[in-house]
Amino acid sequence: MSGYAILSKQWVHHPCRIFPSFLLALDPSMTSISADDPGRRGILFDLDGVLWDTSGLHERAFLDVGRRHGLDPVSYDQIAGRPTPSAWRVVLEANERLVDTDLVRTMTTEKQELARQWIQVDPPLCNEVFLLSSLPRGNLSLGLVTGASAETTSIFLGAAGVEFDVVVTGESVSEGKPSPEPYAAAVSQLQLKSRACWVLEDSLQGLESASLASTRCVHLTAEGDACIRDHPEVEGCVDSIRAFLRLAGVEVSQ
Repeated sequence: MSGYAILSKQWVHHPCRIFPSFLLALDPSMTSISADDPGRRGILFDLDGVLWDTSGLHERAFLDVGRRHGLDPVSYDQIAGRPTPSAWRVVLEANERLVDTDLVRTMTTEKQELARQWIQVDPPLCNEVFLLSSLPRGNLSLGLVTGASAETTSIFLGAAGVEFDVVVTGESVSEGKPSPEPYAAAVSQLQLKSRACWVLEDSLQGLESASLASTRCVHLTAEGDACIRDHPEVEGCVDSIRAFLRLAGVEVSQ
């Protein structure tokens, strides 16, 4: 595939449903960038729970693999959005088990292989992914920033048919979300200023990552007050990709 770059080196929880559109901005006086703004902008997306819905699938894979190794599950919200090895460390610590590197590596491989098998059968694309292919790309750069593996991400890219200018996977960075490194890497690769980049995230870890990277992050949620309660730094809440693009000042075809 052309049109995007995968940064080479090494995982939110939203059902991807489309609700009657609403937009809740934290600052009533806030205005989005004009659609005809001549400056270059970056529009960055998380993958899981935003562009496709694998949250239930990944949760089930964590449960299945955890049971094999005698681990009690933790709330999925605690690990959603984290790279798989980081998620297993959280699970092991919650179970008061030694965080053994070899065990983490083994469980990571088992979980990723299991999830990949399910994803390949029926890629769970969200209904609004088609919007991305129709966006004007003159001064607009698209990025995908995910904690998923490069192999899993490639399944999405092949199924969605969307060309991204930059793709950051869990293997692209030394620290995944909630570290700012994934979004900082995407901003750097696009050669843009952080505040010229808008981010759509659905997990708390992802919102923290985008906020720490000084991007203009927006929370995709079905609950309008969730981002205000948990992340007062974000620009606002939306319930759809279309609403996010409008907030970012991107012209969206009907």
